[in-house]
Amino acid sequence: MSESSLTKGSRGNPFRVCGILNSRSFGDFLSQLFFLNSVAAQFDAANITLIYRQDVGFKTALASMLPNSTKVAVPGDFQLPSLDILNSDIAVTGKAPSEYKSWFDAGLFDQDLIITDSMASVPNLSSFEPKGYLSVPIEKQEAHRDQLIALGLKPDRWFACLHYREGGYKYKPQEIPFRNSEPKNYQALTNHIIEQLGGQVVRLGHPQMTPFSEQEGFIDLSRLDDSELLQ
Repeated sequence: MSESSLTKGSRGNPFRVCGILNSRSFGDFLSQLFFLNSVAAQFDAANITLIYRQDVGFKTALASMLPNSTKVAVPGDFQLPSLDILNSDIAVTGKAPSEYKSWFDAGLFDQDLIITDSMASVPNLSSFEPKGYLSVPIEKQEAHRDQLIALGLKPDRWFACLHYREGGYKYKPQEIPFRNSEPKNYQALTNHIIEQLGGQVVRLGHPQMTPFSEQEGFIDLSRLDDSELLQ
């Protein structure tokens, strides 16, 4: 594809890119959204469509950070679509599955590029410039900021975000112990940042992580379930 066609988009219209993303891992799904948005960022004008299965609780929250896109969420036990979703004959005959009726009614079967899980890999992100960064929806940013302040974060002081792997995450039933870390090392690091460096620490994670001692300047978001956008 020539540089001019990349710049202008397909057929003089916005380039249509569709991601059919199925990862159940928080980090992988988030990076796949970043990849999808970065592909769209290569064009002056692009329309993004995301199809995903609602099989874990964080996906809808993360998908909301994909700007200017159409989301098609299907039930967790529903089979993700085959190439039939690109078949215009289905739109004409009216034989589309009910979960994809809005897809066909909106003419979304006419896509220029389909991105799958195997394509949306982190190493491939280095190929894109500019990057398509994700963002918390504007209408939620102020509420999240107020919540962080209410939890003790002081906006006039610097802070560090702290995250490490620890077992028990409800969406990660199969443990990989060698990737986990020792919590006491990060408790010591938290103490050092607050007591010696004068900073604050915001811990990210999940409620099954080892509790840290409470102290001023320590904001523990891991205690809050389903707080993906806040984190």
